Amino acid sequence: MVIRASDVDKNFFTPRDYQVELLDKACKRNIIVPLGTGSGKTFIAVLLIKEYTAKLVVPWKSGGKRAFFLVDKVSLVEQQAAHIEHHTTLNVGKMHGHLNQDIWSEPAKFDAFIALHEVTVLTAQIFLDLLDHGFFNMSRAAIIIFDECHHVLGSKHPYRLIMHRYGQLTEGSCKAAVKLLLTNIQ
Repeated sequence: MVIRASDVDKNFFTPRDYQVELLDKACKRNIIVPLGTGSGKTFIAVLLIKEYTAKLVVPWKSGGKRAFFLVDKVSLVEQQAAHIEHHTTLNVGKMHGHLNQDIWSEPAKFDAFIALHEVTVLTAQIFLDLLDHGFFNMSRAAIIIFDECHHVLGSKHPYRLIMHRYGQLTEGSCKAAVKLLLTNIQ
């Protein structure tokens, strides 16, 4: 008998000890996860997203919050969204330059999109544009995950500009929980 990945319960996966330790730290404070390729950084991100499920399933119109998984490349949007969809029961939306352009260019359509998706995987540039055009307020994020966060070192990179906007928020403004920053060790 052959068992396919799709046959395994979405909630059945066992983290390694170091992943549990990093998850625990990420639940308590903002962290950078400096692990190499294949060490389970995305898996840790999925576990963290699952920790926020109670906040994410509250309807958007009732003040619910959302999870955002930011990536640097369009191909990573598809890859990371598939991973999150496979390991959670949450609705996962995708946004990048070749997909859903009308959604991230019209406030009403974005609002409808975000109401349907508890998690959105998108390119950092689109997230920055959503912030800059007033479509989204960072205080409505339960969690923001930066994939390959070493890009924040680029002076004009969207990650750096997003973190600058985050730094301008005050504690009283329901400052978003940037709980996990992912990177590959170069």
